[in-house]
Amino acid sequence: MKCKKVERFLLRSFDDLLKKEEKNELKKHLESCALC
Repeated sequence: MKCKKVERFLLRSFDDLLKKEEKNELKKHLESCALC
């Protein structure tokens, strides 16, 4: 996942609009990306 996509996912996550797979993808990226 690219950081730009993470931005969109984060905004959607605030409104609880992410699917389970998207939440997992977001979590993995945030754990591994120092910039995010």
